[in-house]
Amino acid sequence: MAVNYHGAYIQDDFKISSKLTLNLGLRWDMETPTTERYNRLYVWDPEAPSAFTINPGWTWNGALKDAGFTDAQIASIPKPDWLNGLPKGAVRVAGNPDHPSRLGTAYKPWQFAPRVGAAYQITDKTVLRASFGQVYMSTTGDPNGLSGSGGNTVLADTADTGWHANSFGTRFDVGTWDNPFLPGNIKSFSRESGQVNRDASGNLQVWNSKSHQPWEFVWSAGISRELGRSMVFEANYTGNRGVGLLGSDLISHFPKELFKPELRDTYIKRVKSPFAGQVSGGNGAEDSPPLAMLMYPYPAYGVSALAGSNIGKSQFHALNLRAERRFASGWGFLVNYTLSRLKDNVGGPESFGSIGQNGVGTHDVQTVETMREIYEISPLDETHRLNFIYNFELPFGKGRRFLGTTDTMGRKVLDYIVGGWEIAGISQWRSGRPVFLNTEGININNDVRVEHTWMTSTGPIANDAFSWGNSAFRSSDDSLSGAVSRFNAGNLKGAGQFLYGNVNPLQPGIRNHGRWSDDFSLMKKFALAQEGRVYLQVRAEAFNLFNRMILDGFNVSKGDARFGLITQAVPDTERRMQMSLRLVW
Repeated sequence: MAVNYHGAYIQDDFKISSKLTLNLGLRWDMETPTTERYNRLYVWDPEAPSAFTINPGWTWNGALKDAGFTDAQIASIPKPDWLNGLPKGAVRVAGNPDHPSRLGTAYKPWQFAPRVGAAYQITDKTVLRASFGQVYMSTTGDPNGLSGSGGNTVLADTADTGWHANSFGTRFDVGTWDNPFLPGNIKSFSRESGQVNRDASGNLQVWNSKSHQPWEFVWSAGISRELGRSMVFEANYTGNRGVGLLGSDLISHFPKELFKPELRDTYIKRVKSPFAGQVSGGNGAEDSPPLAMLMYPYPAYGVSALAGSNIGKSQFHALNLRAERRFASGWGFLVNYTLSRLKDNVGGPESFGSIGQNGVGTHDVQTVETMREIYEISPLDETHRLNFIYNFELPFGKGRRFLGTTDTMGRKVLDYIVGGWEIAGISQWRSGRPVFLNTEGININNDVRVEHTWMTSTGPIANDAFSWGNSAFRSSDDSLSGAVSRFNAGNLKGAGQFLYGNVNPLQPGIRNHGRWSDDFSLMKKFALAQEGRVYLQVRAEAFNLFNRMILDGFNVSKGDARFGLITQAVPDTERRMQMSLRLVW
């Protein structure tokens, strides 16, 4: 895979008056489309004619009647839109007659992003600042995203060992050295569009050829006040709005309005496919699939996910309070507190699947709707964050408050032992992120490729009897007697057949425990020559100095005996200590 990134930036400062300064800038960004040396790229072209046709002689009413439906039942079943003409869209291979270009996506050369900054001096010690900017982001979170169009397509000749290979690495249903694979297990790379679409049927996961770079708007406003010669206080507001973020778009899924328990028996009944003989088989793309599969917008493909779709959005707001004592007289510190809120719908773009995102900060979606329909608190949201950074010279040694002179041999010895030491460190506290419940019965509707639905609730999920003091932390070896779960397990019911769940796994109102960490340094300079300009620095550093343990996340697997309990404490990071020598001349 190959991709290039080009950028240019110009800016200048303008002194409007003695109190007002403006900073104006303009940035240009362009990420070139992905290419591959041998044009082994798969993309979805939404303007291409369908790769499939309805078989001659097949009719909707005839297929349902042959499956045993009565005339009254046939009349009650809504007809899918594709009966009026199969929708456009097909998989294309780069460098083919159907897709002559070797590019996966199009060039976007006109991406200009303005930047504006302003500073206004109210008094000689008080300044107002504000800024606004647009930032383009890369699309290469998944560098191999254009190299697949579903689990059945390949980029080279391969032999599938299947889900349950034996200890020799061969198919369990053959498993001999003379004949390790059945003919159906061997797949050959094809550049022919018809074969590629046939292979992708029943499991379409492909990159969107209309994908482009997402962008975000960033703005801020704040006030800074200096007190004395060393102290500075600041209050700042920061905002961020993500537009066109990359996500996995389910362009074909079972209609939500038909996903009802009373309709289950209707839609699991098998009927003759209008594409019999054109599809590869499996995952609903067989000659006689469940009726549910014919209700999909793209019935030959079944569940269809377009990666790299610009369907995402995000919003971040933060209030930041900052107090800083600039280093003077041997000490300085910085205290920073942030109150923030992050909302989005797609999380990170790293990878995709038929039920949504699988990247960092992923959200959960039921497979009868799309990521477009979800916009909520991010799983990565941390409401509070406090940082304390400090640097302090101990008041002993030459030039300091105590033992400040080295006019005797004894004072020189003491200076080498106790003088000149300096400590520094960073302490950080972060509040907990939202709980993310595991859904019980995730594959209960897999026969109709609704692979993921939520649980349902009959009452409050949070348990009011819970307390951090006596219920949150339990050793995995302790008796569970008397433990109080964070959740009301009795009010939660696992995913049901043809039942739309009402319990979003993401629970912003229920948070895991916060985290605290301390990093620490102890340093001393030993003067060697030129009155201290040549010196040897000794450093001892510790990360997570106190080996502070934090409460692990809640057990979120319903059905587990420890559901809703925290059964262990773990270090945020293990304590690490190191020493070093540094010669400066």
